[in-house]
This record gives sequence, C-alpha cells and structure tokens, in this order.
Amino acid sequence: MRKWLLITFVVGIALAVIAVAASFLRLPGFQFFMITRFVGYLLIMSAAAVYLITLLRDWSREVERQQ
Repeated sequence: MRKWLLITFVVGIALAVIAVAASFLRLPGFQFFMITRFVGYLLIMSAAAVYLITLLRDWSREVERQQ
C-alpha cells in the first residue's frame, strides 16, 4: 500500500511541476495546465493524508499491544 502512496505522490509532484513549467513558459492551453496543476495538488494532498492516517493507525495498534 505504501508503494501506491509513493507512486501517487510522485505522479502528483510531476503533474504540478509540468503545469508550473508550462505556465512559466507561457505555452498555449492555459486552462488545461491549470486543471493539471489542480489534479497534481489533489494527488499530493491525498497521498499525504492517506499516509498519515495509516501511520496513526499503526501507532495506535502498537500502543494497544503495549497495554
């Protein structure tokens, strides 16, 4: 599962970087690159959120085992 999170995170970063570079270079299709940037940011935030939730779940399991 963490492999999928890492892949999603990297793809999100790649989409965001491509969109920022395209807007910096003033390439045609501005609306497409704005959507691409938004999707990239969503992937980054989603991967980070799922990773943190799984990390908290694992920590809570360790605490329950110790008690």
